[in-house]
Amino acid sequence: MNATYNNIVSLLTKYKIPYLVSNHEPVYNSNDIVGILNTDIDCESKSIALDIEGKIYIFTIPILERLSVDKVKQITNVNKIAFLKTDKIQSKLGVPLGALSPFGYTNNIQCYVSAEFLKRPYLNFNPGLNDTTFQITPFGINKLVSLGVIKIID
Repeated sequence: MNATYNNIVSLLTKYKIPYLVSNHEPVYNSNDIVGILNTDIDCESKSIALDIEGKIYIFTIPILERLSVDKVKQITNVNKIAFLKTDKIQSKLGVPLGALSPFGYTNNIQCYVSAEFLKRPYLNFNPGLNDTTFQITPFGINKLVSLGVIKIID
């Protein structure tokens, strides 16, 4: 377990946000999890870490979608963005490769989740571990928004 995982479990438990846990072999990209869990691809997510002027942002979107650079620039009000380098994911975020989570980090990281997940029955995501998947419903997503843990992007 790591701090991100512990933070997520603590947050979901404290605020009574229901979640399901699936343990599985380690995965290193979002597409692999669909076959392993035999789940609905529309409910699977990928989290992308960006380095924007020295600040880290996490954007969680459906795995079949591409992150809109224009939308990111609009949200962050900057013109230059970069993906967080692979070697920095563990050192700066404390999670292994393939385990980016939509929220739960110990440092001041802004986390955004696609509004698409509010229209779907659930959101599957990595909780800071690449061998575990958590599932929450739109109720849980909205609760996290109301707590200021995540922000929604259209």
